[in-house]
Amino acid sequence: MDIFRLKTNISVFLLCFLLSSSFSLVKAQTTYISAQSGNWPTGSTWIGGVAPGAGDNAIIKDGHTVRLTTGGTGTFINDLTIEAGGVLDADNKEMNINGKFIVDGTYTSFDPSAQDLNFNGDTLGGTGTIAVNKPTSYFIFGTNTKVLPSAHLNVFGHIRIASGVTVTNHGMIEVSGELNGQNATSTWTNDAGSTVEAANLLMSTGVLNASASGNTVVYVQQADQAVKTPSASTYYNLTISGSGIKNTSSDLIINNDLTISSGTLNSNGNSLQIKGNWINAGDFTEGTGTITFNGTIDQSITNASGEVFYNLTVNKSSGSLILNNDVNVSGTLTMTSGVISAGTGVLILGTSTATTGTLSRTGGIIAGSFRRWINSTGTFLFPVGTSSNYHPLNITLNGLNSGGTLTSKFNESVPGNTGLPLFDNPDSVFNTFVDGYWELNKADGFNLGGANNYNITLDGTGFTAFTIDGSTRVLTRADAGSAWLAQGTHLSPVGNVARRNTLTTLSAHYAFGDTTNCYPPSTSAITGLNEVCTGTSGVSYSVTNNPPNTYNWIITGGTQASG
Repeated sequence: MDIFRLKTNISVFLLCFLLSSSFSLVKAQTTYISAQSGNWPTGSTWIGGVAPGAGDNAIIKDGHTVRLTTGGTGTFINDLTIEAGGVLDADNKEMNINGKFIVDGTYTSFDPSAQDLNFNGDTLGGTGTIAVNKPTSYFIFGTNTKVLPSAHLNVFGHIRIASGVTVTNHGMIEVSGELNGQNATSTWTNDAGSTVEAANLLMSTGVLNASASGNTVVYVQQADQAVKTPSASTYYNLTISGSGIKNTSSDLIINNDLTISSGTLNSNGNSLQIKGNWINAGDFTEGTGTITFNGTIDQSITNASGEVFYNLTVNKSSGSLILNNDVNVSGTLTMTSGVISAGTGVLILGTSTATTGTLSRTGGIIAGSFRRWINSTGTFLFPVGTSSNYHPLNITLNGLNSGGTLTSKFNESVPGNTGLPLFDNPDSVFNTFVDGYWELNKADGFNLGGANNYNITLDGTGFTAFTIDGSTRVLTRADAGSAWLAQGTHLSPVGNVARRNTLTTLSAHYAFGDTTNCYPPSTSAITGLNEVCTGTSGVSYSVTNNPPNTYNWIITGGTQASG
């Protein structure tokens, strides 16, 4: 009987223990919702009349302000949600959150004696405000944390990332104070599509990962600010804002856009590689570094006041570098590959006759205007052309009265036949090549001098109007309204390069002249209907063949039966 009672007591004890354990587990997941404004430990503040415990979850509703009153190590909670319009006033007390932290309202500790906000959970989100007012207190990330993609949080005060902890940002965080690590093992990672705005030090201690596609790092301090060198020295989007000078301390790679919205970016002689667009509405101090554009898509440079670089390198395997304004290179312009599309702007090499700059070209084309400062005799390359063909102009100055600038451009338009035919011993020149013409304009005090002359070479690669042969001439005119002249001395072309010596007219236009055809090339319209009804067949089209012209036929929604 005693043994039976003992077994019964043990069974009852185990049952009670299991029930107690189950109750504890359920209780640990209890969510408490604020009923009204009040102090955190006061039961009447919460629906049900009981304050949440350390293992519970809490929700502060719209219109309610809940105030912390527990000193020492502070208040503990698992998940904490502050709804829009809700306020958690930490006053001068410490807060500890060990689960999910969602702030659509306000967490505030605007008190001179504000204490730390310790976050040891794994998820941060919301679109509200977190404020830790005291300069020596922090919003501390104590464990690895993910910031939700939907987050757009404003943090007033400092953020500290604990040793060995990684915060991965998928949303948008704006920080008014420092965002810093405890030591070199602390990490902030901007994931794809995320944004962090830093108004003070950004990971001056620790690691910054900022290369993920679509992410943006913005430096917004209203004073001088250091630009962090991220892992692999790589940003995706880098934005400079605020005021003062934002200083780089090493070479950087920008995998997409560099934007200077306001303030000044000082590269301090360091180099920048840009794979996207350059947008400058502030100031850039170029120092002696090199700006390299090496993206594989179209890129652009925008500065309404005109951009100035020390060294500029263009190395594009595809796409164009589009100049939306003038761009000036005071040091070395290096052209490795790719098209520089100047548009209505001008690419300028040098800043004066004292600083003429250096051109180093192994590939690439300037489609548009290229200006060079020149202060001596010698040969000068203008690597101009179109987006598809390279038509460089080389000028050799045999004498020079005073230096200045020469600006060249290849115009892909018909040069006209004004002044033709003309005799250039022993041939008559009947037509210009309709493929285009060059112009070369002097300015800024450039004066060849009445007793001096120059030689010129022009590359007609890709020209199809006539055959370039030994009699192909270089013709000259003063401007678009003048007649073509056979000035200077003819030299036979070398390949597709036509040559002329002892020219004297500057500014001038240049075109290729043909001596073999009395009539210019002609074209004829394609005959036939622009549109054909569905089911129709046997519709014919024709064009008169005028070699060397070619025609492209584009058929949409039908098939070519013959021809």
